[in-house]
Amino acid sequence: IRCIKPNSKQLPGIYEKDLVLQQLRCCGVLEVVKIARCGYPNRITHQDFASRYGFLLSDKSISQDPLSISVAILQQFNIQPELYQVGYTKLFFRTGQIGSLEDIRKRVLQSVTGLQNSYRGHKARSQFLELKAGASALQSFIRGETARRKFASLLQNRKSDLQRSKHKHKRSASKAFDEQQKAIVQLQAVIRGWLARRHFDDMHVSEDSIVENATRVQEPDVKIMESKDIPPANIMVADNVMEELQRQIERAESSLAQKEQENATLRTQLQQYEMKWSAYEAKMQMMEDAWQKQIASLQISLAAAKKSLASENGAGQAGRQEGSPSPRSYDSDDLSMGPRTPGATTPTKYSDPIAEVREANGSGLNYPVNRLAKEFEQQMQVFDDDARALFDVRASQPASGMNSYEQLRRLKMRFEVWKKEYKMRLKETRAALHKLGHSDVEKHRRKWWGKFSAKKH
Repeated sequence: IRCIKPNSKQLPGIYEKDLVLQQLRCCGVLEVVKIARCGYPNRITHQDFASRYGFLLSDKSISQDPLSISVAILQQFNIQPELYQVGYTKLFFRTGQIGSLEDIRKRVLQSVTGLQNSYRGHKARSQFLELKAGASALQSFIRGETARRKFASLLQNRKSDLQRSKHKHKRSASKAFDEQQKAIVQLQAVIRGWLARRHFDDMHVSEDSIVENATRVQEPDVKIMESKDIPPANIMVADNVMEELQRQIERAESSLAQKEQENATLRTQLQQYEMKWSAYEAKMQMMEDAWQKQIASLQISLAAAKKSLASENGAGQAGRQEGSPSPRSYDSDDLSMGPRTPGATTPTKYSDPIAEVREANGSGLNYPVNRLAKEFEQQMQVFDDDARALFDVRASQPASGMNSYEQLRRLKMRFEVWKKEYKMRLKETRAALHKLGHSDVEKHRRKWWGKFSAKKH
């Protein structure tokens, strides 16, 4: 132990460097430090070194011998052989080597601690979420059970209230019915008594008249008139009723004849509509057949053009990369159709077929069908012109192989999209014609029924 005097003035807080350095030089401390730096001042046993730094090894297949583990650790961290020496039981290190190993060990432990923190946090959060989900499920089950019990109680109370209200209304209705029935019985008794008394009085009058007529044999005409059951006033009333019934019968017969005439007119119109519909069906079928033939012809033309282009550019295609596009490997769903050139894209706007049929109802029902036929012929002409233009361009410019393939691909996509759209519009037009025919017939039927109901009322 060496005692070093900081200053010669014996005052606190003052440090004289020259004085301290002279004392260290006189005591031989500097020489000891130099000797220690030239030697191996740090030493540690094989077992302690392996147990302290063994977890830093990345290769776990090394022997469990402490010396082998220690040498593997030193080789893994590229510690030069001149910076350490291996003894029989210990390892000797120069200054600073143990510190570097401690820094590495500290960083690894911090990384492991961070990973453990992350994993434990994730595990704790997962367990918390599971626990929370379980608690929520349990709470929802308990609350649902409580709500169901409350609802069942309310439903039972509601049923009881309805039952009591039903019995109350039943009693009140039964009481009102009994009172009404009692009043009806009393009224019937009064009326029947009055009728019985009147009949009894009439019988007395008729008996008196019979006795009087028997005494008056000399007046036969008077006896005949008195013996009649129906008075003359009642006979006049019956004649008026018969005349009114006769007039009602005549009106009913005239109305029936008019309705039969209207039914005959409606049947004639229905037959005309059916004939027109049959004609439209036949024309649509002819258009579909022609359309299928034209489509087959265009497909054959496209296949021939594709085959011709493939045969002419076979040599050029051999040197291409494997990921280059082929004329048959293209597909598109967002292209609009219309009359255009092979390189142009000008969409055609189609109108609603039901609106066209309704607008054409006043000017002739053949208009939508003729319009579809005209459009079909125009599109077929456009596709034929485009195919011929491709052949002409390919014949005049043999070097434009890729451009021809691109134009052929576009023409094919245009044709497929137009085919789908035209087929859809054909079905819509047919449905619109069918719907229009049924709506006209239904309109006439409703008109006839309205007239009949108005006249009936």
